[in-house]
Amino acid sequence: MRSLRGDPIILYNYGDADGIWADADGVNGYNQRAGVTTYYGIHKSYDYFKNTHSRLSYDGANAQLDAFSEVTGGLWLPSAENANWNSVTHHFTFGAGGTTSANDDWNTYDIVGHEFTHGVHQWSVGYNYNAEPGALDESFADIFGECIEAFAKGNALPDWTMGTDRAAPIRNMSDPNDEFQPDTYMGTFWQPTSDPYDYAGVHTNSGVQNYWFYLLVMGGAGTNDKGEAYNVTGIGLSAARDITYRNMDNYLTAASGYIDSREGSLRAAEDLYGWCSNNMLQVGKAWYAVGVATADPDWNKVMSCGNLVNGTFYRGINSLSTDNSCTTTLLATQSAAFTSGPGGITLKPGFTAVQSCLFSAFIDGCNEAAYNLRTSPTATATTKEAINEQKQAIKIERVYPNPATKLININFQCQQSISETTFQVTDISGRIIPLTPTNTSETGEFKIATLNIQSLTPGIYVILIKSADGNANSKFIVNH
Repeated sequence: MRSLRGDPIILYNYGDADGIWADADGVNGYNQRAGVTTYYGIHKSYDYFKNTHSRLSYDGANAQLDAFSEVTGGLWLPSAENANWNSVTHHFTFGAGGTTSANDDWNTYDIVGHEFTHGVHQWSVGYNYNAEPGALDESFADIFGECIEAFAKGNALPDWTMGTDRAAPIRNMSDPNDEFQPDTYMGTFWQPTSDPYDYAGVHTNSGVQNYWFYLLVMGGAGTNDKGEAYNVTGIGLSAARDITYRNMDNYLTAASGYIDSREGSLRAAEDLYGWCSNNMLQVGKAWYAVGVATADPDWNKVMSCGNLVNGTFYRGINSLSTDNSCTTTLLATQSAAFTSGPGGITLKPGFTAVQSCLFSAFIDGCNEAAYNLRTSPTATATTKEAINEQKQAIKIERVYPNPATKLININFQCQQSISETTFQVTDISGRIIPLTPTNTSETGEFKIATLNIQSLTPGIYVILIKSADGNANSKFIVNH
């Protein structure tokens, strides 16, 4: 870990002549306070991810941490009023601020943690700094920047404002509108992604997920910009940050937008706390609060409506009501996975239907419908929700060995044959790398595909499987 001074092309080491690292009497005469503050912020960011999420450095493999302070301009940070993570050279740069004050530098705990998280995000998700993927990148950086600040100060909760300790806040997670950010998806202050300013609004539209996280931690009730009333019960900082980190580290890719972050966080909550858990329920309610939800006005009741086609798997559904002409056929291996009655067909987890028919599926028992998941689009569903549904048609069961050196195997379920399925590998920057399976096998819906990954350089990759029914993805590590 190194804390350096100046533009990264012209390096200055901090030095000291009197043992007091808070003045400007050092070897090069620079403000030692800035260097020490930056160093401590990077150190605490490292400790936060290590102690809280078992992650070593931004890449998970203890990468060297280089941070530059008091930058007043130059190739890597044109303005002194800014800070950044360099996605190419992988270093941190912190501006000197617009005044001569020692407290004006852009290196407060939350800002340093914010830039550190950009590195974590690049290694976990990929780099696509534009539109909704870029807004999510900024939001995750704000979320964990605030978590790191609370960790460094020993506070139970964040203060919810970015950069308060240096001058004035630049973003307010508890009230995004206060800093001209939206608190509702496509609501007030939302920047259209067709507007190229600030990479199509990455620093503006991040307010939506920021407010989602605030509500998930603290709770809140009100009416969003879509006129929808919401009521969220907070689950606390520990559970909310664990769900958010798992979503970022396991379920998102460089192409992910808000609908993907909703689905990923619901899956993360299910992984950590179980289906129908209160934590998963509040994750769904918080997304509804910020307008990332289905358009169905009866969202507290209806789980899914539409056509049931070709063995689509519906997770967590307990009952199914069909029209008079519908015939539902069960696979022989699933004959014990259902019961029927006058109210329709009551399902248990694992039920799969293979006959096409019109249906409405409902959640019974524990108010799971409030998760606001949709497994099949209707006329009221948005295009993004249709995409979200398609993702569930393929299920990746296992990717092994992981990490891998030469070959990697993907076990997955899909109704389509492997010959009707395509495979796509991307690196953390989103670059597509052509690879085709060297060996495949299938028994019904259960498939195995083997990829030769010897041509890939060490790092983190995403395998995407596509078919006519949808797609699924999973991460793997190459370590030659």
